[in-house]
Amino acid sequence: MKKLFLILLMSIVLSGCVSSAKYGNFSAETLSNEVNIAFADNAFAQLSALYAPGKTRFNLTHQFSDLFGSHLSDQLQKAGYALSVPVADKDKTPEKAPEFNADTHSLAYVIDETDANIYRVTLFVDGLPITKGFLIQDGKVVSLGFWTKQDRGQ
Repeated sequence: MKKLFLILLMSIVLSGCVSSAKYGNFSAETLSNEVNIAFADNAFAQLSALYAPGKTRFNLTHQFSDLFGSHLSDQLQKAGYALSVPVADKDKTPEKAPEFNADTHSLAYVIDETDANIYRVTLFVDGLPITKGFLIQDGKVVSLGFWTKQDRGQ
């Protein structure tokens, strides 16, 4: 249990140091559909607790094409969030993104495995991480604590 706690603590601390511009689900092939959906449901619950549906627009900064991303974006749309999806066509010139205001936020995610059966889900809202660790035990998702959120320094 001590080892598990230390691993979780280190993964949360290190998640604030993530500087890679690559986003997505890096464990999509190893995770079952049920686990991806459980992660997405948990991420949706956290986003809806922090940002009001019907008043918030998320500009998706990458393709939400894996099961986690598509389920999360479906949940957000059904709840009343406006989503701006990136253009996939390389020949098409992307339109300039709208200016950010208090109710518009960029959204990205990274899912990666930090240790055997321990996964980190990180949501990036306006570039700042919101992170939670999970353990997959006997095919079930077990939360390893609370969501942690980095705020901008004042």
